[in-house]
Parts: sequence; C-alpha cells; structure tokens
Amino acid sequence: MLDKIYPWQTGDYDYLLKLKQRLPHALLIDGAKGLGGINIANAFIQSLLCENPDLDGSYCEICSSCCLYSINSHPDYYCLNLEEDEKSITISSVRKMTEFLAVSTHLGHHKVVLVEDANLLNINSSNALLKILEEPPSYALFILLSDNVGKLLPTIVSRCQKYKLSVPDTNVAKAYLTDKNIANSEFWLTYNNNCPLFNVEITEEQFDLLIKVLSKPSVDKIYSFTNSIENKNNAIIFEFIIKWLSDLISYKLTGILKYFLNYEDTFIDLAAKENIIKTFYLQDKLNFLLEWASHSLNHKLQMENILFQYQQVFVK
Repeated sequence: MLDKIYPWQTGDYDYLLKLKQRLPHALLIDGAKGLGGINIANAFIQSLLCENPDLDGSYCEICSSCCLYSINSHPDYYCLNLEEDEKSITISSVRKMTEFLAVSTHLGHHKVVLVEDANLLNINSSNALLKILEEPPSYALFILLSDNVGKLLPTIVSRCQKYKLSVPDTNVAKAYLTDKNIANSEFWLTYNNNCPLFNVEITEEQFDLLIKVLSKPSVDKIYSFTNSIENKNNAIIFEFIIKWLSDLISYKLTGILKYFLNYEDTFIDLAAKENIIKTFYLQDKLNFLLEWASHSLNHKLQMENILFQYQQVFVK
C-alpha cells in the first residue's frame, strides 16, 4: 500500500510488483540508507506473502497472512540481520536461517528471507549464504538489502537480480523535510546525497563550531570545538571532515563542490593555501580511523590530534 512507502518510492514499488510475474530466487536491492530500502522491501515481501493481493499485485492488509506479517509473526518470513553485540552477520545466524528453510511453507507458495545490511556479512557467513543461493529450495526467495554492494562477495552479487533504488527529485525530498523541523535541512539534504531519511547527530552549536574550525583552523577554535564534543563518538565528525576534505580536493583540482555548496568563498581561500598531498594523506588516515571510531579511546584527544593535523594542511 502506498501509505507505507515514501513518496519517492512509488516507481520503485511498481517495478518490484511487476517482478512478481517472473520472480528471481534472489533479489539484491542496492540503495543508500537514507532512501528507505527497508520500507520498500517490507512492502514487497508482504505483497509476496499476501493471500488476496490487489489487481496491481500489492498486498490487501486484511488477510491472515498480512495480519501475521504486520505483527512480525509470519511463519514463512525470516529476517537475517545483526544479532545483539555483534559487528557482523555471523555464520551461526546463517545456520539459523538454514533451519528455517529446511521446513516447507506453512501458508503460501514461498518462504521469504530478508537479509538486512547484507554488506555486514563476514567471510564465513558470506560463504554459507552463497552455498544456499547456489542450491536454494524451490520455495525459497531471498531479498538482500545493501548500501555498499562493493563489500559483497562478487559470487553472491552474480547470483542475484540487482535493482538500484531511485534517488528522489530535490523538490520531492525538500517537500518531505518541510515539516521535520530540521535546522539547516537543505544543507543536510545535499550532504546526504539527496537522501531524505537522515539523522543529524550534532547540535547547531557543534555544527557552527566545526564549520569555523574547518574554515579558519586555530588552536583556540580547535579546543572550543573538542570541548563541545567531549565523550562523543567521533564517527559522525570523522565522516563530516572526510566529506569536507573531499570537497577541498575536488575544488582544488576541478573548481567543483559536492557537499558544501554554500561555502564556496571559504573553499576559494582554503584551496589557495592547501597542500593537496597533505590533504590526501589526512583523508586516508581518517578513512582508516573511521573503522575504530567507536573504540573506547579518549575521543577528545583523538579529535584534537586530527584537527591539528588538518591545520598543518595549510602551513607552507
């Protein structure tokens, strides 16, 4: 039903419903987190399990299958995702899913497995899933969601039919955000590549301090900012700085900005003083540190170290 998907997903949903005429045994849905892939996957799965679908193939919401699905109790549906305290989808999780598939269907013609965040499969669980994809039961349907297909085994990707989610038109995305009361919503929309489902994890004060320290780095500004984020996980700040550095490199080489369109005057000044080799080095270091951003380190000291290195990018 269209009230359960986002306004920009109607075309995607229509496409998926048409797939029901000739279902692949495995479908890989590729799309950034902010596009709502889980919503459209759930709508599609419910349409697959529905006992009395509408003429267009959508689900009815009133049959026993739809009612069971709506309360997460459908016997022919399994969601394979991260277990508590795990950083990747483990082989034990895949084995539990295999046990689910070992028994035939209860209500309909299909058993459906949703693999959330498929790029979080580790090498062992990937190989275990691959084995099932190579020889699936006749009634099994797999739907894999991923925001980074490059992290999946190529052999898994090759055994799936791929579909890439549409990015909404800017006006549609802005209209969705109109009533969300998000400060700097247009900036954050551009920052998130026009994907409207984002969370702003820093305050307006922290945002302003961070922009100031990146625009004109100084010791006082660095300490003011790091004092404002003491004991905060660094991942969101690292991602912000990585995108800032990406724009800094892009502007230096091509004169084009992707994320920080409203700060062109700042980038003109910075690019004139920038050592691009140091910028590349710092960007690589941040990408590496991003993997460890949730580690129980002293986040304030780590952030100060990064910002002092950023300051050195502009020292001749």
